[in-house]
Amino acid sequence: IGLTLQGAGVNADRVYSVAGKAGSDPLYPDDPSLAGNRRIAIVLLREAPVLPTDTSL
Repeated sequence: IGLTLQGAGVNADRVYSVAGKAGSDPLYPDDPSLAGNRRIAIVLLREAPVLPTDTSL
């Protein structure tokens, strides 16, 4: 997953977590083999905003 994100231009420092959800939080608990249960959650950190350099305000 990390290489795929980096290939799409996402800096590795922005990846906070990657977690499989099928075992812990299935969308369809009555049928764990459904494709909808096989998913991952990716949490990215936002880039820090650019702060103004002019402090004469």
